[in-house]
Amino acid sequence: MSKILNFSNQNNDKKANLFKHHRLKRAQSIAEFGPALWLMFIGILFPMLSLGTVVIRYSIFHTTAYMALRNAVQSRTFLNNTNNGSGVTILSALNAARQTANNFQHGFTGINFNAYSNNLQLYIVMVTQSSPGVYNETIYAANSPLTVASNQQAIYNLKIVLNGTINPIVQLPNNLFGNIPGLTAPLPLVATNQMIFDNSVTGLMN
Repeated sequence: MSKILNFSNQNNDKKANLFKHHRLKRAQSIAEFGPALWLMFIGILFPMLSLGTVVIRYSIFHTTAYMALRNAVQSRTFLNNTNNGSGVTILSALNAARQTANNFQHGFTGINFNAYSNNLQLYIVMVTQSSPGVYNETIYAANSPLTVASNQQAIYNLKIVLNGTINPIVQLPNNLFGNIPGLTAPLPLVATNQMIFDNSVTGLMN
């Protein structure tokens, strides 16, 4: 009878030890989960989130330049606004580009430029053909209308150059990581595009 009791007590002791060991192991796993989760966020999720934000803002920045130019080439004049005879103002190419870019900037965060400064430059580009398949470009001064239209057969384009920066989602301190554009500092960008002016070349002289 005593042997049976001893065997039963030994089994109970083993079960208690196993249960205690299981609880300790589980507590250790829970304690390790927090730091592991934090390291995963810092090492994987945060860089992916930062990269994704920079890519999205990069796309918005270039879209801003494209839409500003698209509205500019539809204008009747280059520098001075006109009206349609009913008192409605029709923006010039330069003002249409500036207004469009300014609207985009105020519609999205993390995109930095001043559309009403030299950050936005609009050029008139004259394209002529010197021989079959050979084209020459003459680029006039930024944000300035034509003074004299060319006597040559030519195509007139408008070219936009937009300078600015985009911010990272969280700008980290540069005293820890150094100066890294897009991570510890804003990322400088230049967006350019060129399209044919839709209206008469005489409009480019106004």
